[in-house]
Amino acid sequence: RNLVKRPKRTAILISAIGVGLFGVILFQVLLDGFMVMMVDTVVDTTMGHIQIHHPEYRLQQESSLVVANNDLVTKALTRPSVRAFSPRVVSRCLVSSARAAVASQFLAIDAQREGQVTDINERLMEGQLPQRGDKKGICIGLAMARKLKVNMGDKVVIMARDLDGEMGGAALRICGLFKAHSESVEKAVVYMSAESGRNVLALGPGTYHEYAIRLERAKELDKVANELRTLLGKDKWAVETWAQLEPVIKQQIDLSWVSTTIMFGIVFIALSFGILNAFMMEIFKRIHEFGVMMSLGTRPFAVFRTLIYEGLFVGLLGGAVGTSLAIVFNELLLQNELDLSRWASGMKHFNFASKVPMYLTPSTVLMCVSATVCVCLIATLYPALRAAWFKPVEALRHY
Repeated sequence: RNLVKRPKRTAILISAIGVGLFGVILFQVLLDGFMVMMVDTVVDTTMGHIQIHHPEYRLQQESSLVVANNDLVTKALTRPSVRAFSPRVVSRCLVSSARAAVASQFLAIDAQREGQVTDINERLMEGQLPQRGDKKGICIGLAMARKLKVNMGDKVVIMARDLDGEMGGAALRICGLFKAHSESVEKAVVYMSAESGRNVLALGPGTYHEYAIRLERAKELDKVANELRTLLGKDKWAVETWAQLEPVIKQQIDLSWVSTTIMFGIVFIALSFGILNAFMMEIFKRIHEFGVMMSLGTRPFAVFRTLIYEGLFVGLLGGAVGTSLAIVFNELLLQNELDLSRWASGMKHFNFASKVPMYLTPSTVLMCVSATVCVCLIATLYPALRAAWFKPVEALRHY
């Protein structure tokens, strides 16, 4: 009733809270979208959620450091939590044409399995990945094709250090071209069949350097990794998550959460001072009213409770306004994604997509609205205590 008595003040206060909450929710959704995009870019491009290697492979990158006992690894990965896995033969290499050469890395894969772990099939622009048993095909990135001045059907030579430390090589024909968010990725990796990779490195049949794993639920990342370490043993296999393989990305995400928490703290502190000021002005305008109430027998706690309820309702109404604005803006105007194609060249420099997913989840809304209501209640405490401390005789003299 007190809020309705002063509709202009109430509307201004609720609008200010709603607009502030609208900005906070959108920023949180944008941050969540960037974090999801960063992780998806790392996981979908080549890495997968988890990788299994020889314990010393990542440090030495030697062709001889293959994964032992592939049958045991395959059996360990046959579980409901694992959606798919792709065994690979991996090596640094030199890809050359008649006009240029590019230092790169080849992934010798099973095309069907690789497509279930990464998004390579979605990024194919022409042709296809080298299929199982194809010892003459290779799939390269668009940027590498431009650098080598080659196209579909042209021949390139790939050279790598084999099992004995000698230079092995093969002449392969381009059967596919793929794109990536970054030109550096398009030059950094080429795809060939597992059989072709073993021939170049002089490896035996059925040998692999790594297993890339895709999980059903990304939230189970650490749990599944620990289960695999326990099952396979730490001495023979190194089981590493994408966060361990890309610690810089993980640190960027953690730092973003810290900076966002600090920023939100500053925003909510500023909001609390605004609410505090509004309620302090309100109680000074109503000193005489409080004096009459207490003279008629209203206890100080009842006055305190009345103002707390006002703060609660203002917070809830502001939360409703802010949430409604965020839903309308995100669902109708942005359509659950922020198009940054205008700055696509800058995004590609960091290997990011040009469209950021923006999904407004119930947990985000609940967190932001709860924080806003709590701030409103905390900011109302001091004005409510001041009102409860008024002496009826002195309050009645105030006009």
